[in-house]
Amino acid sequence: MKELPCDDLFVLSRNYRAIYDNYLAKTEADELWEKTKDFEKVDKFCERIKLKQESALLLKKSNIHKRFIDKKFNNFKTFDEITKSAKQSAVDYAENIYAHLAFGTNLVIEGLGKVGTGKTHLACAIAHYAIEHGVPTKFINVVSMISELKERMSIPKYIRTYTDTDLLIIDDIGKEKNSEWVCQQFIRL
Repeated sequence: MKELPCDDLFVLSRNYRAIYDNYLAKTEADELWEKTKDFEKVDKFCERIKLKQESALLLKKSNIHKRFIDKKFNNFKTFDEITKSAKQSAVDYAENIYAHLAFGTNLVIEGLGKVGTGKTHLACAIAHYAIEHGVPTKFINVVSMISELKERMSIPKYIRTYTDTDLLIIDDIGKEKNSEWVCQQFIRL
């Protein structure tokens, strides 16, 4: 174990400082420190807590409807080769999220227009994965988005609620009433 310049976790660990206001987590980190004096172990513990806190905040801001809040890859049920392939494509996209963001790569989950094929579930699973990995994500249904844009179109900074996020997931594309204005809004985004 390497020599530390002091014995104060608040000074040593940025992750500890990030969880300092979380009494239970701070107490647990303090106990772990007193028991082990292993800075790396305590710092990793604090980092996991910090990521959970950040994820909870990002999830709250993501706009995922409460009906879909628990939709993740581990509870997606495949029932044929098409759903297996769709799930694998979604998992591959999520696991390579940073590369996709860097290159601006999109993923379209197509269910041949059928309800109940798992498109929204997979979209939410991607959102959860991204959020759990610290990627600010916004999730919205296309009909709601178009409605909101029409209502607030005169507010210049409103469009930024969609563009100032790293990952924008638009659910149910194709259900909106198509018009030239709708197409222009998608181009703006």
